[in-house]
Amino acid sequence: MSPLDPKNYTVAWIAPLEIEARAALYMLDERHQGRFAVSRGDDYIFHAGSMCGHNIIIATLPAGQEYGTGSAAALASQVKKFFPNLWFGLLVGVAAGLPDLSRTPARDIRLGDVLVGLPEGESAGLIAYELGKETEDGFQPLHFGHVLATTEPIVRAAIGSIKLEAPNETGLFLPYYETIRDKEHATGTFADPGQEQDTLYWATGNEAETPVQRERRPESRRTRVWYGPIGSGEKLLKNAQKRNELRDRYGVIGLEMEAAGTMNRIPVGVIRGVCDYGDRHKNKEWQPYAAAMAAAYTKAVLHEITPAAREAQVPRDGPTEPKDSPQQSQACRVIHFPRNDDFVQRSAFSEQIEKLLPSSTEYQSAALWGLGGSGKTQLALDYAYCRCSDRTCSVFWVHADSEASFAQDYKWIARKLGLPDALEGEKLLSAVRSQIETLPQWVLVLDNADDLALFGVGRGPSAAEFGPDLSDYIPRGTVGTVLWTSRDQWIAGSLVGPRRGIHVARMTNSEAEMLLETIRDLEAEEDEVNDISRLLAELEWLPLAISQAATYMRRTRLSIAEYLGKIQERKKRWEVLRKSEHDRHRRPQASNSVLETWNISVEYIRQESEMAYDILNVLAFVDNLNIPFQMIAEAAQVISRGRSIGYRETSESEGNSDNSGDSATDNSSSSASDREDEESEEEIVDVVTRLEEFSFLTLRIEAGNPGRAYDMHKLVQEAISYNLHIRKDKHLGEVRSATIAFQVTDKLFPDEWERETWKKCENYLIHAQRAGEWAGLHGGEVVVSGLLSRVSEYLYDRGRWREREPVDLIALGLRRKALGEKDPETIRSMASLAVTYNGQGRYDEAEKICTETLQLRREVLGEKHPATIRSMAELAATYDKQGRYSETEEIYTEVLQLQREVLGKKHPDTLWSMADLAATYYKQRRYNENEKIDVEILQLRREVLGKKHPDTIRSISNLATTYYAQGRYSEAEKIYTEVLQLRGKGLGKKHPDTIKSMANLAGTYSRQGRYSEAEKIMVEALQLRREVLGKKHPDTIKSMKDIAKTYRAQNRLEEAEDIDLAIAKLSLD
Repeated sequence: MSPLDPKNYTVAWIAPLEIEARAALYMLDERHQGRFAVSRGDDYIFHAGSMCGHNIIIATLPAGQEYGTGSAAALASQVKKFFPNLWFGLLVGVAAGLPDLSRTPARDIRLGDVLVGLPEGESAGLIAYELGKETEDGFQPLHFGHVLATTEPIVRAAIGSIKLEAPNETGLFLPYYETIRDKEHATGTFADPGQEQDTLYWATGNEAETPVQRERRPESRRTRVWYGPIGSGEKLLKNAQKRNELRDRYGVIGLEMEAAGTMNRIPVGVIRGVCDYGDRHKNKEWQPYAAAMAAAYTKAVLHEITPAAREAQVPRDGPTEPKDSPQQSQACRVIHFPRNDDFVQRSAFSEQIEKLLPSSTEYQSAALWGLGGSGKTQLALDYAYCRCSDRTCSVFWVHADSEASFAQDYKWIARKLGLPDALEGEKLLSAVRSQIETLPQWVLVLDNADDLALFGVGRGPSAAEFGPDLSDYIPRGTVGTVLWTSRDQWIAGSLVGPRRGIHVARMTNSEAEMLLETIRDLEAEEDEVNDISRLLAELEWLPLAISQAATYMRRTRLSIAEYLGKIQERKKRWEVLRKSEHDRHRRPQASNSVLETWNISVEYIRQESEMAYDILNVLAFVDNLNIPFQMIAEAAQVISRGRSIGYRETSESEGNSDNSGDSATDNSSSSASDREDEESEEEIVDVVTRLEEFSFLTLRIEAGNPGRAYDMHKLVQEAISYNLHIRKDKHLGEVRSATIAFQVTDKLFPDEWERETWKKCENYLIHAQRAGEWAGLHGGEVVVSGLLSRVSEYLYDRGRWREREPVDLIALGLRRKALGEKDPETIRSMASLAVTYNGQGRYDEAEKICTETLQLRREVLGEKHPATIRSMAELAATYDKQGRYSETEEIYTEVLQLQREVLGKKHPDTLWSMADLAATYYKQRRYNENEKIDVEILQLRREVLGKKHPDTIRSISNLATTYYAQGRYSEAEKIYTEVLQLRGKGLGKKHPDTIKSMANLAGTYSRQGRYSEAEKIMVEALQLRREVLGKKHPDTIKSMKDIAKTYRAQNRLEEAEDIDLAIAKLSLD
């Protein structure tokens, strides 16, 4: 191997620390073969390569040598002696940043920012803070620091050229950083440790410190460049007072330890990445990232300085990254991300991509569209690297989210294609397009093309406001492949054919499990299987959410169960989901936070349509599944009128069961001007369609359901409510949206729930149940509890006790908070909860609440108030369930007397009390008394309520039960059959009363020795009770006992014994 000639090298890149030199080596376009010959007295080994047309040497300190101005001076002296044709030098590495938040504007220097040494006012660009003297006014650097040589003018000119682009100069060097971000060094990679790891402390005296609260920077503005004086000395200043004095008096932006020793030997440009704040909290965690940022900026400086003459040819190693160009090889590759070795194949989508975009010689295009975070970019990246297996195929990657990123990436491609550096603007874009079109095979990936207007879609006749139509610069021709990714479904049918769009939806369960295991880097244990299923369902199988969760668990060593616990606890949920874990296969400017990833799409929606934006916000406060179109339409009307529709009158008098109160505002007589402001159905359909196109809403396809309804991704809903919550104008956003969501639900949930309205009740049931979550947000505790009471009564009529319990609990909590313990409405909620517990078979809990409710109503309403009498009846019903029939009879007798006196003989409540008393006689085997009352009640109910009323049917059933007890099985069977048909038709097959009728009929068959018929019905009744009431409900256990009894009657003793054991086990559990 031939030795390298020092005369061929004109630029010295001095990187004193090992990590700084490593970043520099990765930045080289080419590494030169060979070594420089050394002799006795030479203390350093230099590395050589080329970058941006310059032959460069990289100089670093020997291993183990202390760094500082003295060591740097020795190194610079030998560089100057060894390389006779040096043009300029660059000192590149890490430094301590000196933020100053008291300035206006604040100098908010962060870890990872870039510091560039330049003069400011009277201060030099580099200040040797150890050269000076103490004066009455404090320390004064010698000649304000003007004791060192100044940087070469050409370097300052290049820095000035970059600075002209401020604050957007990061676009000139961040692409260089991306090329080395995931390269490895001795302890890791050059990745960003994350803003959450960046903490600045203010010294408050007596060595006390307090952390400073600083807003998180948006990812698009993650890195900043600061220009000004940099302090240099043999040792870093540990005295906070002196550091602050240098900063405040001389404008020093950072401190380092080599430049003062280098400057008078080689006038270097000083470029530093901020790795700490020079305080006692400094550590080496940020050094790799800071060194890489400084190296990236330095490469941008070199790019600005084009050598007039071609550098001398030297032996070269292979490229440190793909550097192919038409002049070098057949293919050119410009892909911003490394291949994703952790990519989980999603065969359904990969096969669709392969079908639409085969390795063909013909021109073809397709688009991946779907919700942000669904994995579109990763699928495109996998396809891009698959096409790289063809050595003749050039592959290019362009960020298409803005005109600036599109132009920046085209400039990057232009360099790789060997196009002239002087090309700018539309000439550059046209030249890149034309050059790509000349290639024999090529693939162009246009990632994140979410703003389709940039590419001419949806522009009106006057399109000047949009800027150039970027679609003019997309290569076309007879060959080539264009693959788009977008969040907007509209891309299919506009930029690609309508059948060439691929909707990237959620992962399959097996794909999601594999991704979780791969990123978590830990195989699932057997006892984690259920927790994993619950976690994936909670994250709705979204790749971004799964990847972030797995990374967080790996980094914090949390178990699946612990992480699941955090995100199921509302206070911690947002804290965990807003984390932005680093992902080397996503842009560093793009947030990886689950709660922030959809902000871009939401902003597009807001700019297009305020109505769509407002509806999206409202939908964050209803359930995410089965959102009826009518609910969206009603929300649109409320929003368009610009006023609330008024709270419904929900306060009810105790004892009056009619809760069909009207709205406080009569919506049926809205003014003509209101009607003019309302949105037409066509306009609302347009809004919903746009939300569908951005995958915020998904149309539900259900057989036999003619109405339109939509689902919304749970995490999208979470993100919208989170971003409304953190806004400064919370009242205009969060509170307004929650209020409208409640008002719409309150209006649409029916007041009556006959069979004809069941479907409508079911459509709005879950949305009404969720209203309680937001009552405190908009101060609607009372009105929300009124809605929940209507929901509770509907569930009571349907016998759905388990669903009713949480509704009753929330309503009770809201009323206690807003109205107090003794308000009649609060007591009413207590009574409702007691009835629910009774229906669930939790008789002791029911008795306790019934007793308390009765005492409160006697105190607040009086002894003879209808509500007080009702509480007495409810307590008696609980005693009845406990088998305390004497106490039950005593209370029912008193209740019946009071109701006849207060309400009258024919009032429905009076008839209920008669029925309850008759049932007590039945349980005491007083069948004749029982039959007499049953016949009387049946006649009265037919007269007052009608033949098909549920209470009338109950009386018919009670009479049949009496006949059964009297051994009149044929008469009982006939009536039970009729009752079962009536209840099945009126209440539905799964209503507890219908199931009870099934059990009654089966019992009659059993008594008649018709065991096969009885068994068939009993088994079905048991299955229904397990589903509706639960395994441990007394009625469910009674069904099991009835089946065991039937088995014994058939001499199937082992089967009967199995059931007995199962019942015993349930009792133990």
